[in-house]
Amino acid sequence: MKIEFKAKPKTATWYDSGFNRLESDSVVTVPAIKRHHCIDEGKTRCDKYSNSNMCAAMVQRELKERGLGKRIDLNNLPEGVTVSGNFMKTITITDI
Repeated sequence: MKIEFKAKPKTATWYDSGFNRLESDSVVTVPAIKRHHCIDEGKTRCDKYSNSNMCAAMVQRELKERGLGKRIDLNNLPEGVTVSGNFMKTITITDI
């Protein structure tokens, strides 16, 4: 399953679990994932539940386990995340 959404990057400051201050000039906030964000590929566990009410909660839980629950730093992209576009970025998260 792939997750795809559009967002505008912004400047952000936050603290990690070790109370270290982190700053970035291009951060995208991950929206609340709904069914229309999900693209079914038929390869993963979540694809079986793509038409279920449980789909959004399962995907959100998987994103939190990967550390993508709240924000994505575009200067430091995690594995499986691609970004395209100029002003409004299209973010695609694969293998959920």
